[in-house]
Amino acid sequence: MQDHVYLGWLLQFYRPVLSEKQRRVLAMYLEEDLSLAEIAAQTGISRQAVHDALHRGEATLTEMEGEMHLLARYRAMREALLACRALTEADSLDRDALRVQIDEALRLWEGEEADGI
Repeated sequence: MQDHVYLGWLLQFYRPVLSEKQRRVLAMYLEEDLSLAEIAAQTGISRQAVHDALHRGEATLTEMEGEMHLLARYRAMREALLACRALTEADSLDRDALRVQIDEALRLWEGEEADGI
């Protein structure tokens, strides 16, 4: 299983593409931190069915991120905006550097893919 935090983020972005069962099981596992046995008891399905739903859901989330890159774009945009903030808080404002960072944030906002995304 991939990192819980990363999968939690993917779940927030791609929840609607999952089946109801996958959404429910992944939310219980990632957001409520329940064990497979606890999820099985609460949902009335076997522990193996919980395991299978988790892995199918994880695969779907990973595949969607591989195709759409919404989380990667969000993270890149956030970093660009944090860089803008840092430039504005510096002792001397470098307007050219700020313009470059703002252009980067706008490019990400408009959905253009950055290198490595």
